[in-house]
Amino acid sequence: MSMQKSHTESSSYHPKTMDEEKPITRRRVGRVIPLGYKVSEEDDRVLIQIPEHMELIYKAKKFIENNCSYKETAEWLSHHTGRKLTGMGLREVLKRVINKGW
Repeated sequence: MSMQKSHTESSSYHPKTMDEEKPITRRRVGRVIPLGYKVSEEDDRVLIQIPEHMELIYKAKKFIENNCSYKETAEWLSHHTGRKLTGMGLREVLKRVINKGW
C-alpha cells in the first residue's frame, strides 16, 4: 500500500474530552517531551496533547498494520510532525499511545 494514499484516509481518533476549549493534559515527568504533546505556556510542568499529532500517530499505526516498515512510517511521521523519530522510537510511541492509552 502506498503511504501517500493512506494519509488521506479519515482517522478514528477522537480526543477524550467533550469540551473543545479544554485540551487533554498530563503532568510532565522528564526532560523529553513525548510525541503528540507540547509544553504548556502557563506551566512548564504540564504537557498538552496535540490532537493533530495524535491523529497522525493513529494513521502510523494503520501503516504498520498494513505491512509498512517502522523505519518508513517513522520517516513519514517525522515529515508530518516536524519531530525526528526513528523506527524503534515509533515502536515505543505506539506501545505508549496505543497500549497504555496515553
